Amino acid sequence: MKIELPFELNVQVWKATLHYRDVREVCPECNGDKFVTVVQGNGEQFQLPCKGCDGDILTPPRGYVTRQESDYIPVSFTPRRWGMYDTDPWYSESSPDDSSYTQTNAKDLFAGFMECNDHCKQLNVERDARQKDREYQHLMHKREDYAWSVHYWRNKRNSLRKELEWIDNRLKQIKERAK
Repeated sequence: MKIELPFELNVQVWKATLHYRDVREVCPECNGDKFVTVVQGNGEQFQLPCKGCDGDILTPPRGYVTRQESDYIPVSFTPRRWGMYDTDPWYSESSPDDSSYTQTNAKDLFAGFMECNDHCKQLNVERDARQKDREYQHLMHKREDYAWSVHYWRNKRNSLRKELEWIDNRLKQIKERAK
């Protein structure tokens, strides 16, 4: 059996690598106001703390969100060792003497910068489409939380009003008996 490796050892090639960065921006849900106004069908309005920019249960809304953005970028890669997974060759930048190393599939390596850059652009387009869908689903989930919150607290208020009304009636009955 003859194995042909697509790349020579110790010769620079390129691979698409995710580059991460934190981006801070005004909360798209409350526009930095830290509160949102929920208007029900009957016109009743409620001001609620924004769920789009709150950190956790102990952190009040901040008016901004911090997102981690990522882009695939071409990064130089110099293979120093190789191996096989079934019929797929892999490469590593670690020296042959290292006992621990990371592997990169040969399919993810490119001989030229431009070829790798084109691949990165394609990966970024695919990732952006998935990210937009995730952001939309996240926003819809937060809006469901607002609706649930208004529903819960309105029902709580109504049940407390009924309980208070019952207590007032009970106190009236006790006062009348005491006469």
